[in-house]
Amino acid sequence: MDRVKRRKLFMLARQLKRNGSQWHWHLLGARCAFNRHKGRFAIVLEDSRSRTNYVCLFSKKPKREAKTLANMAYGKGFMDKKGAGRHNPRFDAIIRRAKELSAQGIEWHHHHLNPECVFNYRKGKDCIILEDPVRKRTMVAVYKGKPMRDLTRLEKLFYSQ
Repeated sequence: MDRVKRRKLFMLARQLKRNGSQWHWHLLGARCAFNRHKGRFAIVLEDSRSRTNYVCLFSKKPKREAKTLANMAYGKGFMDKKGAGRHNPRFDAIIRRAKELSAQGIEWHHHHLNPECVFNYRKGKDCIILEDPVRKRTMVAVYKGKPMRDLTRLEKLFYSQ
C-alpha cells in the first residue's frame, strides 16, 4: 500500500471518480482487524482497475474525511435516501448490536467490502461487517449485490455516534 497525505488522498479519489474508475475506500479503526497501523486510524483508498491501494494515517478518527469520501462514492445525501438492494436477515443482528454499542457509548466500526476488495475473502460477493470491540468478534452479512439499503441504515447510525 502506498502511503499518502490527506490532500493527496482526496485528489486521488476525485481523479478516480472523474475518470469513471472503479474505486472504494475504508475507514479502519485504531484496533481494526484489517489495520496494519495499530493505534492509528487509517483510510484506505482502493483503485480496483489498477489494483493500487493508498493509505492515509490519522491520530484521531477522521469522521469528516470519511463522510466526504462516502458522499463521493455513494452520492451526496445518500444517507437521506432509502437505498436499494436486498435485505440480508443476518444484517438484523448487526444493526441490533451496533445500536446496543452506541447506546452504551462504545465506539464501533463497520466495513462494506465490495466483491473485488483487497480485504474481502468472499470474492464476487458484497459484505457488511461489524467489528464488535466488546465481544472481540466480527459479524458478517453477505450479499449478491450492492447492499445500499442495509448499508445506509448502518452508516446513519455510525455517523450519529
